[in-house]
Amino acid sequence: MGEMPHYNYYKFEEIQNHALDYISDNEIRLEDFTEDPHELHNMIYNEDYYIIGTYKAKEWLGKLAFEIMEDVKNYELNHFGESYTDLTSPENVVNMYVYIVGEVVINRLFEDTFYEPIDWNIRKFKMRGLQRRK
Repeated sequence: MGEMPHYNYYKFEEIQNHALDYISDNEIRLEDFTEDPHELHNMIYNEDYYIIGTYKAKEWLGKLAFEIMEDVKNYELNHFGESYTDLTSPENVVNMYVYIVGEVVINRLFEDTFYEPIDWNIRKFKMRGLQRRK
């Protein structure tokens, strides 16, 4: 396998591990989602809150809160023409940011799975280089 790209997304590995754990814990078969990977993305990142509680959300955002708010706003402006997330709510900001980065995680997971030899042991994805590089 070639060199994996460097991801500069804040907490990329944590957000990726959330997906890998969800897939493993729920015994999800990736091949069931080849027609529509976005359905899997929705299940993992949109059917439940990633973080609950203002304090936890503020801690999660840390010093990058304003940068993440800007990323969320720009994403929504680019995709929807306006911003819908309440940027005054740390919970909403975190959950939308995780949803956005989750798209990258799922897209990358399917690219690596279906354009290289398939290995359905999901835990091996971590060993194959999907983790964020520093």
